Amino acid sequence: MNKRSFLLLFFGFAACTSLSPDSVIEKCSKILQNGLNSSDLRIKLNAIESISIHCNKSNYIDLLKLILDSEQNDKVRIQGLEVLSNSNHFFIVPIPWDRLLKAPNWIIREKSLLLLQKHNPTDNLKLITPLLKDPHPFVRSTALSLIGEQSQPHLSESVRPLLQDTSSLVKAAALLALARLRNMDILKLSENHLKSSEEFLRVQAVKALSSLRIHHSIPILERALMDESDIVRGEAIEGLSAFYSPDLKKIIFPFYRDVSWYVRKKVYLSLVQDSAFSSHSLILMEKDTSKFIQLTRISLLAKTHASNLDSLRRFFLYHKDPDIRKAAIEYLIRDTTNLTDLNNLEEEGNEEVYLAIFQKIMNMPPSGKILDYLTSLKKFSADRLNLYVSVLLLLYDLKKFYPDFERYLNSNNPEIKYQAAVLCLKILESVSFQKIQK
Repeated sequence: MNKRSFLLLFFGFAACTSLSPDSVIEKCSKILQNGLNSSDLRIKLNAIESISIHCNKSNYIDLLKLILDSEQNDKVRIQGLEVLSNSNHFFIVPIPWDRLLKAPNWIIREKSLLLLQKHNPTDNLKLITPLLKDPHPFVRSTALSLIGEQSQPHLSESVRPLLQDTSSLVKAAALLALARLRNMDILKLSENHLKSSEEFLRVQAVKALSSLRIHHSIPILERALMDESDIVRGEAIEGLSAFYSPDLKKIIFPFYRDVSWYVRKKVYLSLVQDSAFSSHSLILMEKDTSKFIQLTRISLLAKTHASNLDSLRRFFLYHKDPDIRKAAIEYLIRDTTNLTDLNNLEEEGNEEVYLAIFQKIMNMPPSGKILDYLTSLKKFSADRLNLYVSVLLLLYDLKKFYPDFERYLNSNNPEIKYQAAVLCLKILESVSFQKIQK
């Protein structure tokens, strides 16, 4: 063995033996940090987008720094706010809300309100109320929605003036906020809005009445069943069905013949909740030719007992419409823990199907069967599928499978590179990985 070969072997062995979960986590965190600090806007946005897969405390703080930096591109700040607002993870971190809620860009102000809702600081009313006078209607309507969630009836006085707002969006948001605050003036106000020529306002009026769930609203909702708008009729059916009254079910039932699939869907969903109508409703749905009704039927079957999974397999997996097949597959993947079922789904050969399978496996307890399944897979043409397989294998043997995975961390494709870093963090920081290590 020559000197060069010996050195390569020695350093390769040293690198392998020094490999540890902490060192890999550090490397992945560094890759993401470099992406977030990049001067290239595309790279920075790719790094932010990837964090939506898994947001740990370190990523959370790094994103907040970008969001609070007024020198940053607005696209960066907006995307960062979206990721944090939609993240399932929440970390108690001091946030200077005043700076965010007074940002010149209205989208930043609105997204900041949604993030505020998640943090829910004790003085949030003091922060939200001034935005009822914000120059942009989207911000005013979002502020109204947050006030409606406060369950403090006295706030109605702050909401009422916005019923006269120039924007229909804000008027509707004010109506819904009053309903959530249990202000009984909503009965008369909604009835007046149902006479509006604007469909949007009529829809929101019905939603406001439905949210009250008081018997005084029933006659108004019954009149809304005759509205020319199928959305208004559909929302009225949903509102009436919440009362679980046999007499109201009889009023709703004839609307299964409505020309609008949206109205028929609301009827089916209402009737299927009632044991007296449930089986009949499913039979009617089976005969309905609307694609959207069949998609609804899939979701209903998936929510009921396990034997209905067979219905999904027999009928929907072989349906001629690709959207119906895809929906059936998604529900099967979500509900099954059987690897045989997952193997059978591969016949679709669809990239999205495989991706859904891998995301499902990521949330399943590790097992020898899953390891056998992953190692039996052939290489895919799509890089992101190979990435998922490679990162899932890290869960079982970090030292063995890391060399193959590392190439994704060194990829020239920023989307793949940052997804690899985030997925790796998700695996190595998971409870399953910690258990295996013990």
